[in-house]
Amino acid sequence: MNQEATPTRGAGKSNARIASETSFNMLWNDNGVTKRSFIHQNLQNGQDFKIPAIWELCDLSEANLVGNPHNTWPYRYYTTRGDSIESPDSTKVAPSFKLVTEGYQNSEYNNYPGFAIWVQNGFTNSPLEFKLINSAKQLSGTRKLHEVGVIFEHWHNQWNIPGWSFKEQYNLQQLSTIKPKFDVRLDHFDNYQSPNIDTQTAYITADFRIEYWKDGDTVPRRVDLLGVIFSNSGGTNGYDYDGNPNNNIFWQDTSSNNPRVILHGYQLGLNIPNLTAVSSLFTTIEFDYKPLILQYLPAPPSGYTYSNAMIKGFDIYSSTRYADIDFSVKNIYLNGEYN
Repeated sequence: MNQEATPTRGAGKSNARIASETSFNMLWNDNGVTKRSFIHQNLQNGQDFKIPAIWELCDLSEANLVGNPHNTWPYRYYTTRGDSIESPDSTKVAPSFKLVTEGYQNSEYNNYPGFAIWVQNGFTNSPLEFKLINSAKQLSGTRKLHEVGVIFEHWHNQWNIPGWSFKEQYNLQQLSTIKPKFDVRLDHFDNYQSPNIDTQTAYITADFRIEYWKDGDTVPRRVDLLGVIFSNSGGTNGYDYDGNPNNNIFWQDTSSNNPRVILHGYQLGLNIPNLTAVSSLFTTIEFDYKPLILQYLPAPPSGYTYSNAMIKGFDIYSSTRYADIDFSVKNIYLNGEYN
């Protein structure tokens, strides 16, 4: 995506600094995500698939009401309807979040196997409810990873603009806590129950992304990810792709430029459940990313500190090979406290 911006009206800090130990929502789309300000993006291996967004999964009708900066790019997206979608009244406001698919083609939308995303409620300022349908059980010949989720992200910029999803360009050093909070429900799960390892890796996670930047950098020095699984239906106690059932780690990549670790939430002693049973009831998930980042991700690169660790993204999504997994999520917050 084009990461240009013009620092115009509304492009400064969102407000005066909040007192330390006072919790605040870091997301522009406040009160549990109530405004229709989103677009769809299709990815392949984490990269933009370079195809138009699915028109039915884009809605910028309330983008101008969210409060994020005006005249920030990208504010216009081309869709499968053959034209572009952008915010109303020419305010040129970027979407406050994305509905993202990984590994699927647009032609698989609303098909089985394939994917669907239902966006419900959101009237009179009630939180939007997302039903995320990820049906890869019958795609057993592809071995491809398939993901469906909701993503909130920020892009690092020289003007310190709090664009896209976040109210400021936050870094790890300035925050003492970073707490996601949302309500989730497991709606459906089905796999082949095969000894093939790939069928056992269907899960739902909340990931947090950071990038290390210094003035003068043209690309991030390092890109980190930490995820916390709250639904792992593979196996009696949840499959452990890391191979060590005692270290809380589900999977990790120790690459020096892109370290990534995904944790078993239920093993961390933080009262995070492992949702494995389909239910009509929502469960609230809440925990603190900050101590997990300090414990499980490597220290900053040489010459960098946590003040260079810019918050990049917050993602809630299902991930699967060879399984069907559907879930619903609402009342989404990312709450922080300053040091």
